[in-house]
Amino acid sequence: MIFEDLDHQIHFHLPSWPCLALVALGVVALSILAIGCQGGDGMQRVPVSGTVTLGGPPLANGSITFLPVGDGVSAGGMIENGKYEIPPDKGPVPGSYTVEVNASEPTGETIIDPAGGIEVPQVRNPVPARYNRNTELIAEISATELNVVDFALEQQ
Repeated sequence: MIFEDLDHQIHFHLPSWPCLALVALGVVALSILAIGCQGGDGMQRVPVSGTVTLGGPPLANGSITFLPVGDGVSAGGMIENGKYEIPPDKGPVPGSYTVEVNASEPTGETIIDPAGGIEVPQVRNPVPARYNRNTELIAEISATELNVVDFALEQQ
């Protein structure tokens, strides 16, 4: 008799198929959003932006690369009209970095391209080596602060 009363009082309602599909879709969407905020590789990357000047005026065109001093990943972007922006999905993780700045400008002479055997304009890097292959530039990238890193490079 006791079991008969319990049998009549216990009712289980399983969620409907559309409800389960909606929950699954929500979980997938949140997972994609979380991965997108981390750069897709699981690292807590952050955006970095700033300006680069060379001898006073903005560096017209070039590239900037952040190389980790310890653990971390390299990150870089293009410099246009003295400004650069590295978005969070391509940005560095917080930590210490050496920074390399490169550019190219024509010398006014031509050379023979060894790969193609054709004459091409010769170019040189106007940025002194102490800012690229022998860099002296250091940047600290923060996890909590806005990372605006400006570089005022000397010509010589």
